[in-house]
Amino acid sequence: MKITLTLVTALMLILGTSVRGLHAQSTVFTTTDPVEYSNFVVKEQERIANEFLAFSNLLLSGADTKTCEARRQEVVRQIELAMRRLRNMAPFKERSGLRDEAVAVFGLYRDVHAGEFAKIAAIVANQTSTIAQMEEYFGLQMTAEKKMRDYTNRLLAAQRAFAKENMLTLLANPMQEQFDRILDGNIYNREVTLAYLAVAKPNEAWWDAMQKNDIAAMAQARADIHAAFSACKLSGMPGFLGSTEFRDVAQRMVLYYNEHAKVEYLDIEQVLGSGKAGASDIARVNAIIDQYNQQNQEQNEGFNAASLALMRKTMEK
Repeated sequence: MKITLTLVTALMLILGTSVRGLHAQSTVFTTTDPVEYSNFVVKEQERIANEFLAFSNLLLSGADTKTCEARRQEVVRQIELAMRRLRNMAPFKERSGLRDEAVAVFGLYRDVHAGEFAKIAAIVANQTSTIAQMEEYFGLQMTAEKKMRDYTNRLLAAQRAFAKENMLTLLANPMQEQFDRILDGNIYNREVTLAYLAVAKPNEAWWDAMQKNDIAAMAQARADIHAAFSACKLSGMPGFLGSTEFRDVAQRMVLYYNEHAKVEYLDIEQVLGSGKAGASDIARVNAIIDQYNQQNQEQNEGFNAASLALMRKTMEK
């Protein structure tokens, strides 16, 4: 039995922090104004943020492989252009720390899009949803998002150091805070989903074995379900932004699989393994399958709804 979940892509936005006393942006890369110098970096961050958003929305739309790949390559190209502009910044008062860190971090952004996001784009464009593919998808997403968060924090530290050196006051940036929240929410979503998939994977293996009438494989998959459920950390995970709904839905699903493995799956194994199933036995197996299909579909729909609700919550201003 295959399960289908909505693939929710990340909004990879990495805006910097504005500073007090904004000046008009100059086309010249040399300036004696620390505000203008700092904001030049922020402008490049905003430019790339828009590229990331466009690419993420394309992945979410399930566009074809060629379109996704062309857009990803465009993001990489725009990052490289931004790096060229940043390299052309003259040192500020003979100090180049902010510029050098910006160039280094943008290089890391480029590497993520040339690595993890290239694989993500291929998986999404493939438009399939086996458990193994979904584990790879969400695992790559979480790796990429954690890297992006770390890199953004690294650049923010350089911006703070520059502001301190030049006696600037960093202002809170509501947009930055919102995007940070979106990124944290995405990572939380991946963690919950991967914990769920760890139990769903042997559950899918059990149904695949059942369809092949492979009793030994069914017994092994059932044992694997119990082991994965015992190792599952969902019950101890916190909520996000005060909500535990998504975690709770995932927890109910893995509990459902574990309970079925104890009773219904064992019943089916015994019927199929007996070699002499009667009409009542076959009716029992079919009833279990029909009930599972209905309940599993309902739970998948609830899982997707809770996931989308969490994503919307993170995007609230």
